[in-house]
Amino acid sequence: SLRVIDPSTHSETILYDPGQSTDDETLQPFWSPDGREVYYSTFRCGVSKINYSSGKRTCLKSKCDNDEYFDITVSASSQKILCSKQHDRAPDWYNQYMSNKLVLMNLDGSNEQEINLP
Repeated sequence: SLRVIDPSTHSETILYDPGQSTDDETLQPFWSPDGREVYYSTFRCGVSKINYSSGKRTCLKSKCDNDEYFDITVSASSQKILCSKQHDRAPDWYNQYMSNKLVLMNLDGSNEQEINLP
């Protein structure tokens, strides 16, 4: 589940609870610079966001072709998302091969670009 804890009162607010589904488990949440939204990854929907005030969830980047997104960061200008993208090229669990890439995309999940590092 995705929870926010007030450090002064220790009160807890549940933003999202997927119940028993591990496919929709929230991973590595990251606050937007303006504090209005929380970005996170899930196994079912690669990159998602949830609005803190309304609770509205939006899938920004659907997981497709065995891609998973991790380590999400939102730029200070709130214009771009930087994250790692893991692609599972394995035909089975015994011969697993993972490919990791650093990608940059628009805040709505569009225009994904691979960043090549030297």
